[in-house]
Amino acid sequence: RELRANLLEEIRSASPESGVAVFLELQEGLESAQREEWDQAVDLWLKGIETYPIDWETQEWIERIAEGLLNAGHRIEADVAKNASKESLRPLRLYREALQKSQKGEENEAKRMFRDLLQSPQTPNGIQRLCRAESVLLNHTDPDSMETVLRALGVARAETMDTILAKVESASHTESVASDLESIACHRFNRADVREAVRLWEFTVHEFPSAQEVAARSYDRLIGLHWTRLKAIRAILASFPNNPTNDFFSPMERNSEAKARKELEETLAQSEIFAASATYSSEALLPLMTSIYRIQANLGRTNRPRHLFEMHARKASPDQRSELAERVQPFRPEEAIAILRIDSGSEEFETPADQRQNLLSLYEESEQYDRAAEVARELALAASGTPYAKEAWFKTAWLEYKSKDFQQSKETLEDLVKSQEPGTPEHCETSRLLGLSDYQLGEYEEARSRFDAALESGYLQKTEREEMEILYAYSFLYRQDYSNARLHLESILADNPSRITERRLRQLVQQLDNRN
Repeated sequence: RELRANLLEEIRSASPESGVAVFLELQEGLESAQREEWDQAVDLWLKGIETYPIDWETQEWIERIAEGLLNAGHRIEADVAKNASKESLRPLRLYREALQKSQKGEENEAKRMFRDLLQSPQTPNGIQRLCRAESVLLNHTDPDSMETVLRALGVARAETMDTILAKVESASHTESVASDLESIACHRFNRADVREAVRLWEFTVHEFPSAQEVAARSYDRLIGLHWTRLKAIRAILASFPNNPTNDFFSPMERNSEAKARKELEETLAQSEIFAASATYSSEALLPLMTSIYRIQANLGRTNRPRHLFEMHARKASPDQRSELAERVQPFRPEEAIAILRIDSGSEEFETPADQRQNLLSLYEESEQYDRAAEVARELALAASGTPYAKEAWFKTAWLEYKSKDFQQSKETLEDLVKSQEPGTPEHCETSRLLGLSDYQLGEYEEARSRFDAALESGYLQKTEREEMEILYAYSFLYRQDYSNARLHLESILADNPSRITERRLRQLVQQLDNRN
């Protein structure tokens, strides 16, 4: 590749309009596309197409350019290329070159190129919009001012938004900025800039959760868009129910439904957590919770979310409870009944601890174990001195382990195991998890010691014992102590293991024999 690049540069320098240089450039672009290096492929094709001598093949190359831009995520540029002629692709090439100069720090040259493109009548509208976004940041006397940043977000393409949003992230967070971002997102969405709008809404809910009205509306729009996308993909795939071959769809298209559903479920989980921790407000929170229940029901997930309306009903007035019951009735009648049964004169309101426990459950269900561990630690600290403290600390350690924070899990368990009576079921379970944490940290001697304590207790289930025995053998393998590893594997085989475990063990023994 390096030799070819040097050869191409020599040919281009000697004769820029040479047909050989053009063909090499286009071929290099095809190879970049095969490696899915789409930006590089597009830049090579844009250079080559300007002087490509075979007119009847030009349209095919233009279609490749549009497809490459789409694969690279540059939708606005792709739309320009789809309707372009060979001559009108030049502004697109110049825009991309100006953008590269800006990214390299050559700001004066980039400013000049953007200015020329904006003044040229040949520059397509889509490229003019992109040039304006870059010019706003390059030409403003204070490019970090919030006014400048917000103006740029109004026209920037999705691919350059993160750089601009970083300036918002570093600024002081105020609800007025959150409202401005929401307005810009709605404006971009109404202008069919859907990817840009989604990026702005995602940033808003992540950075401004305390602006509850704005965040609730943004979450509602996000889950609505993800649900619409999933339905559209399902409709397209369902149009070919008797298709004898899957070759009609690319692998990416065949996997698109699963990907869209996964992204929808992740956004739903985040919106549930937000709704559970938010202060009740019928203005924005109620529509969001209704959307969550409706979409979960359409997905067939009748057990999600759990008691979200009821949780807020316990903090609401009698009139608000009636509205909550009415909203949840179509999706979860039993929850509506539970809300109506709440005695308005009782003290049956959720305590802060109850709210934290609900939040912990939501984090667990959505597999956000790091956040769940943080909440569990708060609950464990609050339970100090009560009979529930040890159980709370074990839960904290288990969630730390699930979040792959093995060092923190080990430290939590080491404190806990000191307070437990050896030989008890609790001590056995703590020793087992402590051994697993040591094992994940590569501390195999300590892990075997913990495994021994758990195995000797006799409280482990058969599957737990076998899994621990296999890890015990692996701890020898990782130390390249093959003789002890084999001895341990043979001792497990002699203990009448389950069929699945026996198969795994014999495979390990075979690997050791092959090594020897």
